[in-house]
Amino acid sequence: MKRLILALAFTLLWAMPVMAQQMSPAEFERMMMLTLKKNPALLTEALSTEEGRAAFVDMARAVFKDHPALVLDVLKDHEDLVFSYAQNGAMLQKRRALAARWVEDAKFPKKIDVRNRIVRGNAEAPVTLVVYSDFTCGYCRQASKVIAELQKDMPDAFRYVFKLRPAKNPAAVLAAEWFAAAALQDQKKAWDFYAILFNGQSELATDPSGFLTRAAQQAGLDVELLRSESQSRKVADMLAADRKESEALGVNGTPYLFVDDLVIPGAPDKTLLRSAVNQAMRLKKKS
Repeated sequence: MKRLILALAFTLLWAMPVMAQQMSPAEFERMMMLTLKKNPALLTEALSTEEGRAAFVDMARAVFKDHPALVLDVLKDHEDLVFSYAQNGAMLQKRRALAARWVEDAKFPKKIDVRNRIVRGNAEAPVTLVVYSDFTCGYCRQASKVIAELQKDMPDAFRYVFKLRPAKNPAAVLAAEWFAAAALQDQKKAWDFYAILFNGQSELATDPSGFLTRAAQQAGLDVELLRSESQSRKVADMLAADRKESEALGVNGTPYLFVDDLVIPGAPDKTLLRSAVNQAMRLKKKS
């Protein structure tokens, strides 16, 4: 609809520029429809040359400056479309900025300890994706879904290493402790636990202890052992090590992704993450 109105406006501006600028918004819209109905060839003719298109742009600016309600009405009627365009534009800017940053990232190898950490995917994959995450973070949940989708698309391209960097609130810390204990108990069940925790963020926020107990039972974990081990020195040391390492790497929020040495701060879309994996694979072949 937005494109149609703009096209109609351009047609009227090209055909009757002076009259168009003197009309009220309602008169302008009625005249647009009438003009195109009677003279459909005007639109094709007006847009057929570079000069005509440039003239349209200049005249449209003048009219829309005098009648901003025309633009506002279209935007209000299509808020979802406008929001989608804004999101796509922001992600496109992010992709371009990160692509330039990755050239520099590749020059500085990252020291990340992946020993004794939960891993999903082909252990022999050429690329390692390390993510610092928090079970109470909505963007982390979003990233987890993107990673799962891309692993289905590229099963042998990368292995996924999950690390914990919980926010300093009781629910986040408790969930991190229970998950770390689950990873020590049974990695396969821990991944099931991981999915349940991300999918139940609202319950985790309102009833942390009760929800974690139910989630552990659903994942088939030994709940009493998990409860005990979550408070163990081993789990505390693991979380402290991840926190210290993340700070040394400059991690300042979650999610924070490392695709080998390439950095993605924040939740990526699948196109961005795929680009990073492909870039990391190309760099591996060169080295």
